[in-house]
Amino acid sequence: KVSVITTIGIDHTEHLGSSIKDIAKEKASIIKNNIPVVVGPQVYEAKKIIDDIAKQRKSPIYLYGKDFFGKIKNINYNGVIFDFHTILLETPILTLKIPLIGKHQLINASVSLQTVLTAMLSDKCYDYDKDLLIRSLRKGLKKVICKGRTELVFYEYYPLLLDGAHNPEAAKVLAE
Repeated sequence: KVSVITTIGIDHTEHLGSSIKDIAKEKASIIKNNIPVVVGPQVYEAKKIIDDIAKQRKSPIYLYGKDFFGKIKNINYNGVIFDFHTILLETPILTLKIPLIGKHQLINASVSLQTVLTAMLSDKCYDYDKDLLIRSLRKGLKKVICKGRTELVFYEYYPLLLDGAHNPEAAKVLAE
């Protein structure tokens, strides 16, 4: 029902290509005709390629920062509290919490929320209870676990931050 393209970086170059342009073309190949696509933040070059392919395939596109976004209210070692804004809803969903560390989790959660809402709302036959949907999204976010990705653990009295950052972009996010 929905295609998703997260932020593109130089990654898996042996399979995807050695430039952002090559990688964006490869990743945009998942866009299906007339199927919505949710897109995380992109550098201009990647965004243009994704946008062009979505237009060719007549696929509605939802861009982070334009059509949806999250706004941090609080961030600490217990997670991120944020408000979610989308053109799909008349009002934002306020005070959501995701128990993962780092401001990049706001983007990940926002892309996920937009994807779920796009899938739910694009099915014209599906009648949904908006309050129940929002309660379910809120409850689901609170239960998110992502082992080994900015995971804070304690060994005796020492805090350890575990992360499998595997490309320059992920290493930069980890350092932040």
